[in-house]
Amino acid sequence: MVFVLPVGWLVVRLADRAPQYARTERPRDGFFVRWRWRSQAVPFINAAAWGLTAYAGHQLDRITLALVLLHTSILLLILVVDAETRLIPDVVIWPAILFACLAIPLDSRVAFPNALLAGVGGFLTFFLLAVLTRGGFALGDANLALYIGLITGHPDVWRALIYGIFIGGGIIVVLLLMRRVTLKTYVPYGPFLCLGAWLALLLQISGRGVG
Repeated sequence: MVFVLPVGWLVVRLADRAPQYARTERPRDGFFVRWRWRSQAVPFINAAAWGLTAYAGHQLDRITLALVLLHTSILLLILVVDAETRLIPDVVIWPAILFACLAIPLDSRVAFPNALLAGVGGFLTFFLLAVLTRGGFALGDANLALYIGLITGHPDVWRALIYGIFIGGGIIVVLLLMRRVTLKTYVPYGPFLCLGAWLALLLQISGRGVG
């Protein structure tokens, strides 16, 4: 756990290097940038998330717990990047997917066929949603659902995605009531899916998951 703050700072540095930050046509008006607190807060948010994750998964073997902690930080990285740029860039999500695939044989929570089934199922579900909603969801969300499926497995992937949808819906309703957004405002859904995935991971490793 001595690496928890350095890993949090690494999340910040990786977010800074997301290629979308160099694109001037996208206004940098995300929540984290607007309030100028990300560089200071994210390492401590990561530390708090690691603490809760370690507490929930205290019965896991060390390798599996270490992998879950790394997945927690990856979810935080994706959350920050999508919240600020409104995109989940390939340079962020595909290394995460590759890492998830390589880590499965070392992870005692889920077998590879199960994780692959969950990942493909999550991807196809959100790819279909992206087609049907015509902009409500994007391909980046489908790729994120693939990653979430790989790290949670079946059937917990569905719990994770449903949590994310409900968290996002609830927050958007509150923002609408506060008149912070309108029905035409694009709100990235990736951060909510990341929160739902982390919550599902906590329930899974604490023995309260469905799978």
